[in-house]
Amino acid sequence: MLEVEAAKMATTITVSGGCMSTTILDAREMRAAISDRILRYDDGAEQRFHADGSTEYRVGDEVQPGRWEIEGDDYVSLWPPSSHRDLYQVQATGDGSGAITGLTFIHRRSGDRFSGHFISHW
Repeated sequence: MLEVEAAKMATTITVSGGCMSTTILDAREMRAAISDRILRYDDGAEQRFHADGSTEYRVGDEVQPGRWEIEGDDYVSLWPPSSHRDLYQVQATGDGSGAITGLTFIHRRSGDRFSGHFISHW
């Protein structure tokens, strides 16, 4: 089973406040930033986030289907057949104009960080 890591994607979502190097996202901003997007992690893995909460994590030719949801201001990662739920705080990175270009997922329990940048949306 693949382990889920955080993503890299390019997007035109903006957060209030204009210039931004890093910003913690709330539930609304998080949903807008990742829905129907593809994130490429620093290790080259990719994750596609569908607006309906389904997701695919890809490493090479291997694909693992999963689910994502928002609970409060946390991103929740679910990878069947396990019923285990991992909660993450999501930090956006930007280009200085307020546009979100990448994300870092910070595991609520361990503090582990997974970063990536947006590469596409559909």
